[in-house]
Amino acid sequence: MILTSLPVEYAAVRARLVDVEKHLLPSGLDADIGRLGATARQVVLVQVDPSGGGMAAAVSQSTRFFRPEAIVFVGLAAGLREDVAVGDVVVATRVYAYGGGEDTPEDTYARPRAWHTSHRLTQVSRQAVRRAEDTWNWGVHFRAIAAADPRLSEPGAHAMAWLRRMSSDVAAVEMEASGLAHAAHVIDHMEVLTIRGISDVAGSSPGSGERSTAQERAAANAGTVAVAVLSELGLLGGERTDSEPSIHHAVYRGDHLDFRGGTFMGSVIGKVTGPIGSPHGDGQT
Repeated sequence: MILTSLPVEYAAVRARLVDVEKHLLPSGLDADIGRLGATARQVVLVQVDPSGGGMAAAVSQSTRFFRPEAIVFVGLAAGLREDVAVGDVVVATRVYAYGGGEDTPEDTYARPRAWHTSHRLTQVSRQAVRRAEDTWNWGVHFRAIAAADPRLSEPGAHAMAWLRRMSSDVAAVEMEASGLAHAAHVIDHMEVLTIRGISDVAGSSPGSGERSTAQERAAANAGTVAVAVLSELGLLGGERTDSEPSIHHAVYRGDHLDFRGGTFMGSVIGKVTGPIGSPHGDGQT
C-alpha cells in the first residue's frame, strides 16, 4: 500500500497506476486500487490527512480493510544537508519526531523520538536503487528524516541549528513521517518505509512558480523510486494479482454490503440477494 499526503504527491503516484478502480471504505476513506505498470500485482493508493489523528485513523482503517504486507509513504521534504540537492530522494533509515520540546529565544530544548525502518525494507530498497540508479538523473540517499512541527522556515532558526548539531544523520525535514511511524508501531508486524523527494532547502523561500515546479519534480522522482522498491519487493504493497479476487473483504457500496470473496466475523441485519452456500456445497451457512 502507498500513502501520500499532498495532492502533488498523490498525482505523482496515481500517474503510475493502470486499471484503477476506486473504493470507498465504510469509514469514508477513499482508495484507488490499480496495477503498477506492466506488472500483474496490485497496489492500494490512499491520500491521507496527516493533521491531528488523521494519519492514525487512515492507517488503522486501511490496514484492517486491505491487510497490506507493507506501507510505503511517498512525499516531499526539505533538504537539510549540502550534499542533498533539490530533486534528490531520501529513503528514510530512521524517522525522528522533533517537536515535542521547547523553543526559546536562547536555545531549543527538544525531546525527540526515533523509529527505525525495518531491516528487510531497507535492504530491498538498497537493492532496488542499485539496479536502477544508473538510469536516474538524481541522487538517492539512505539517511534519517526528521518530522518537525512547525516546519523550519528561517535560516537562523534555533530548531534548524539544533538538528544539524545534534542529529548529524538527518538529511531532510518534513511533517508527516513520524505520524505514520507511530501508527505502524502500534500495529503488530506492520512494516513501513518513508520515501521523500527533496522539493526545497530548509530555510529557503523560493517563489511560488519555482516551488510548484520543484515539488512536481521531487514528487515524480520519489514516486519512481517507490515503484522500483515495490517491484523489487515482489509484492507491491501486499496486494493481489489479477488472478485473485480484487477485494477480499466485505465492501460497502452505498446501499448494500458486498461479501463476495471475503469473510466477515460479526452480525449483519439485511436481505440476501444472491446464492448462499457453504464450503461443503450443501446450501447451508
